[in-house]
Amino acid sequence: MAKQISSLILLFGLCAFTAFPQAKDAPSTESNLYARTLSACLAKELEDYGKLGTIRVDYENRVVERNIHLTDKLPTQFGKVKVEYLDSETLRERYQKSRKEIQVLSLRPMKNEGATLIISIGNYCFSYTN
Repeated sequence: MAKQISSLILLFGLCAFTAFPQAKDAPSTESNLYARTLSACLAKELEDYGKLGTIRVDYENRVVERNIHLTDKLPTQFGKVKVEYLDSETLRERYQKSRKEIQVLSLRPMKNEGATLIISIGNYCFSYTN
């Protein structure tokens, strides 16, 4: 019997999806739980909010906070959504050029609560003042 791992995504609430262990020859993005979580989050965001056409957020081009431990091996394309992984210095520089808040997703480290594995994603607006 396959062991089931449940993951939660924090994005204006929590969405759950189930991940099953992959075959040994599976590509790394399919077996990477952070990639699967980010992919599910981006797809849900695009489905729920992409048609609204808000000026503030381009749901087909998303910024994710760079974390050398979590994001460095993740893909830059998830379906229709292009992803940029930016560190705090690059976010600051981009904000100073545009003077517009930047919507950023931030992957958080996994945590284990009993038989449940929780992976959360924060969503925040980045701005900078001296």
